[in-house]
Formats: sequence, structure tokens, C-alpha cells
Amino acid sequence: MCSASKYPDVVAVSDIIFMSVMDALLQNSVAWCFRRNIRTNKGLQKMRELRLGFFERFGVRVQYSSTYHPQNNPVQWFHRTLGGKLRFLCSEEGSD
Repeated sequence: MCSASKYPDVVAVSDIIFMSVMDALLQNSVAWCFRRNIRTNKGLQKMRELRLGFFERFGVRVQYSSTYHPQNNPVQWFHRTLGGKLRFLCSEEGSD
């Protein structure tokens, strides 16, 4: 990335094979923009070889947890909190 203009550098690659693109990214120090830790569940969609190779290549540590673990996804955390509050409100309404 150009520090003066904040625009990304353009890199020519010989082909669009995954490893070639990753090597070009690493050579041009784009790796600074990736997170160092990613928490994911053990779902099969998350376990693709290329994705794990990508994380390993850029030095991203992958942490695994159980499936549907609320800390993995803020939306799941929100739904869990909202569901608890709705259950509480509905139980109060039913006692009147």
C-alpha cells in the first residue's frame, strides 16, 4: 500500500492459482491487515484446505470451539440475549 496516497499497490501475477496470489500478497507486505486470531466452530464449511492454508501462511492463529458457540458470532450472541429477554417478558405477561 502506498503510504502517501493510501491506495493499494497493483501486483502482476502469472496465473490466478491460489498459491501464486498468496505469494504476491506476502511479497508486498499486505499481511499487516489480517487479524492475528480467528475463533471458529468445527463446522465443515470452515475447514477447507485453502482457507486453513491461507490462515497458516499469514500467521493467523485459528481457535476452535464447539458448534453454535455464541462467542464465535456476534449475531448468535445477540439472538441468544434477545431470546432470553423475550422469554422473560413473555413469562411476566402470562402471570397477569
